[in-house]
This record gives sequence, C-alpha cells and structure tokens, in this order.
Amino acid sequence: MNNKMKWGVLWLTIVSFAFTVVSCKSDDDDETSSNFNNFFYSSAKDTAPAIASEASSSSTELSSPTEGRQAALASGTMIYSIYTLFRDYQYPTDEGVVDMSNIYKVLFETGRIYETAKNNCTSITEQIIDAPFDLGLTETYNCAGYQNTMSDTYAYGYAIKESGSVKHALLTYRWAPDMPTHVEHGILQGSYDESNGVLSLHTIHNVYYASADGFVVRTDITGDTDDHSFTLRSIISGTVSSTNYTSIVGSGISQGAGNYFLFKVNSDSESNRYFCIEGTATEADLELMSDNGDVTADANCSSYVSTVESMTFLTDTTADIPDTIDDFTDSSIFLTYTP
Repeated sequence: MNNKMKWGVLWLTIVSFAFTVVSCKSDDDDETSSNFNNFFYSSAKDTAPAIASEASSSSTELSSPTEGRQAALASGTMIYSIYTLFRDYQYPTDEGVVDMSNIYKVLFETGRIYETAKNNCTSITEQIIDAPFDLGLTETYNCAGYQNTMSDTYAYGYAIKESGSVKHALLTYRWAPDMPTHVEHGILQGSYDESNGVLSLHTIHNVYYASADGFVVRTDITGDTDDHSFTLRSIISGTVSSTNYTSIVGSGISQGAGNYFLFKVNSDSESNRYFCIEGTATEADLELMSDNGDVTADANCSSYVSTVESMTFLTDTTADIPDTIDDFTDSSIFLTYTP
C-alpha cells in the first residue's frame, strides 16, 4: 500500500469511538471543559501545535486549495502527515470528521476515561503499574480499575494518582466494532502539573484489520502550557505488512505571531526534511509550504535546530510501536489485550 492509499484508508475508516462512551454535548472547548475535566486535551493544545482547519464541519475532506496554492496537503506528503496529526480537533464540530490518527481526538476521548477513573477507581497500595505497551515511563499510582471486559465491544482500564497539583494517569482502552476482524487499542500515559503548566504526555492508538493493513500512531509530548514551549516525537505507520511511515521530531513555541517551531521529518520516501512553521499557522498556511519540506531549516527556526538535531526519531519497529495486537501485553490491573 503506497502513502496515498494509506492516507486514503485513514480518512475512509473514520473511528466512531466517541459514540461508544457517554456523549458530552457542547458548542466549544470552554463548554466541554465545564462538563468534564479534560485537562490532558486542553493542556496539550496549549503546549503542542494545534493547526486550525478550513474544512467544512460536514466534510471529511480537506478544504479545496484556492487558486495559487500548492497541493502540499495532498495525501501522502509529509505536510499532510503533520496536518493530520496536529489538526485542531474541535468537539462536537469535528465529530465524525477527524479520526483517531489525530492526537487531539485521542486526548479528547481518553479524557472521558479519566473522568470515569476519578469517580470509580479503587484505592490500591501505591505501586508501579506498567502500560500494556512499554512507553519508557516508570510511574506509581494509588487508584485503579476497569470498565467492562474484553468480551465487550468497548472496555477500558485505568490507574491514576493525584498528588497536590500534579495529575498522573495511565489510561487504556479497547474498541472492537467487528471482533476479531477489526480491533482498536489505545494508551495514554502522562502527567500534568496545574501549578506550573508542565505537561508530559505519551499516547498510542493502534488499529488492526484482519483483511488489510491497519495503522498505529504514537506521540510523545513534553512542554509548558504557559509559554507554549514544547518538544515532541511522533510517528504514524502502517502495521503488519506495511512499510509506510512518517516520523517527526520537533521543538519550539507553538502559539503566537512571530513565534516558530521546527519539525524534522523522516519517512519511507524522504529523509531529514525540515518544516519551520509559525505559531499562528493554519491549514491555508501549510498549503503554501513545500509539500515535502526543505533540506535545511529556515532561519526563523535557527534557535531550535540544535535541540531537534539531538532528538531520536521513533521507528516503525516493535521497539517503538505495537505492530500487532500481540504486542500489547497483560497486566494485573488492566484488561488483557488478546483478541
């Protein structure tokens, strides 16, 4: 499956995951936040880039480029991968439009699980609990539980710890719309300090199909919600037989005119291309960029080059991402990741 076909699959297989959990009706982010404390979702958008869309809320397609724009956002380009991952997901406007290949969609949905965890988890002796896929973190939790079992269409497990202003969470979920031919698994592990805005987030969403290649998205973000500084690593890859992937490392200031962030991108078709993007960038601005980036970093991002060059790409291997469902392991507290 080539890149264009892969991205076509991503948009055609829109995840209806949100309809399997309690719906939270709202007109904007503020109303959403007042209905449940989705601080991972909102804090991530204050830290990492959230690129505004021009697309109609009723369409899964990207906006049609106006005359003179380049087709940078054509499926399969590096800039398309960036936009897909960091498009500014808005609930409920983008419900049924943006799928779980988008980091903010993943965070929005896992935020619902956190709310359930706060209200329903059982106190435990504080202990280390490993994620079903190793994200390289070691964290202790003092409250844990699960909802439903693996025989149900939708099930999830969780462990949390709230220590003063710091919120720690390990949230996992499984959605099986057509077991065993279509199964999806996800993890969020991270912390947020409400006193100083420091955020650390690690997420994975894996889609498995018995009859076709699925995909997996992993994103690691650290940063500060107050000054919007961040570093990140992200990868979106096909699974099983696919060799398609796009891997990103980045750093900078994600918001504000005159502020920039730098992405260094590697893929199965191109290596070490750079995208210097202003903090105010929208879909229209990305359309004007070179579709597969530049061979050197723009001067506006010169202060971030050393940081980005020191970062290691996530790879399309089972060391960094789950290739199949079998790469998710069991835990004494969480559900068993077996189809």
